Amino acid sequence: MKNNTYVVPMGDITQSPFYNMIIEEAKDSFLLDTTGKKYLDLRSGLWNVSLGYKEELYQRISSQFNEYLQKSLTFLDIHAYNHPLYNDYSNALLQFINEKDSAYTKVFFTNSGSEGTELATKVVRHLNNKDKKIITYDKSYHGTFFAGVSASGLDEKITEDYQPKLDGFLSVKTPQNRDDEDHVLNFIEENHQNISAFLFEPIIGSGGVYIFNKEFIKKLHSTLKKFNILLIFDEVATGFYRTGNRFFFKELGVTPDILILSKSINNGILPFGAVVISKEIEDALKGKHIEHFSTQNGNLLGVLSAKITLEYILENETSIISNVREIENIVTNTLKMKNIGYTGIGGMYSIPVNDPIKTMEIVNGLKELGILVYHYMDNDEGNGITLFPTLLIDTKAFSKAMKIIAKRVLV
Repeated sequence: MKNNTYVVPMGDITQSPFYNMIIEEAKDSFLLDTTGKKYLDLRSGLWNVSLGYKEELYQRISSQFNEYLQKSLTFLDIHAYNHPLYNDYSNALLQFINEKDSAYTKVFFTNSGSEGTELATKVVRHLNNKDKKIITYDKSYHGTFFAGVSASGLDEKITEDYQPKLDGFLSVKTPQNRDDEDHVLNFIEENHQNISAFLFEPIIGSGGVYIFNKEFIKKLHSTLKKFNILLIFDEVATGFYRTGNRFFFKELGVTPDILILSKSINNGILPFGAVVISKEIEDALKGKHIEHFSTQNGNLLGVLSAKITLEYILENETSIISNVREIENIVTNTLKMKNIGYTGIGGMYSIPVNDPIKTMEIVNGLKELGILVYHYMDNDEGNGITLFPTLLIDTKAFSKAMKIIAKRVLV
């Protein structure tokens, strides 16, 4: 393939795409290249095409986009004008998040999860002493904007070239056992006067899927509330049924003060995200100037894509939940039968390989067999493959793929 004149992100500016093949079409859970070969996408795009490449959804998108295009109305400056779509969607999203509760009351529109980290950081700094720290985990990932680079423990060494990073972030060890959990809780108890917020993913995904102890999260939440420390959940990867729940904070039984959302929010149709805040945060922000805006925030087609996607999700909610449970059963039964170690829940899993060469051999070998998986490379002793199947995947096709994956891992 000829050299690109565009830059492939996340690496040397001369690098080629990871798979370096031309994709021409997509259907359901498959991508098709220029030769017509089908690949089962167990990456869900980049974890964002959670519903799959659904013709029914895209027809709705096309039809309603066309209505706006016929009016030549694809963009409005949300800072200057009103449009019913803004409230229609934000109300629907809040209702979807709150269900029977009313904890969350305001929505900021963003263009990505990375931007969401940026905005959440600004909100925290508005509400707390500027000398206080935002705590994150050393295995966390929160994007590549400057706040995200400063907050992410996972990429700390990779992003050393961007020093000096933003002040005000401090990472603690991601707890692997009870002693580690106690260390985190004790650290907060002893340093609470210097902590403004705790930002983390309720399930860590980028360095291999890691699930926190539920009881620890409840204790952590209680400790944070005791000292009026804000809790921010980055549900960019976990939101919209990726774990089998609308959002994973529901499963944990805690209510974060701020939610960062993106990826599956509109099935990857356009750049879009949201930061959602609680009533308490809304009240605390009144009268304060939030200096955060980019031209495309509130892009009408972006908001519309999220609204249509949410409607589709609600119509198919029962099927999504049922299919995610079946995905979980297939993964569990296949890997346990072969005594293959794994971590995960719902529709997100990682299989540690802990040999970077073998990891890439598995990934490339699966590609040749028509199966696309994600890989993680934390370090030489922390690498493997990650599975994020589309949530409405045909379970027979997925079961067949899992048997092939298990066989490849054992080679």
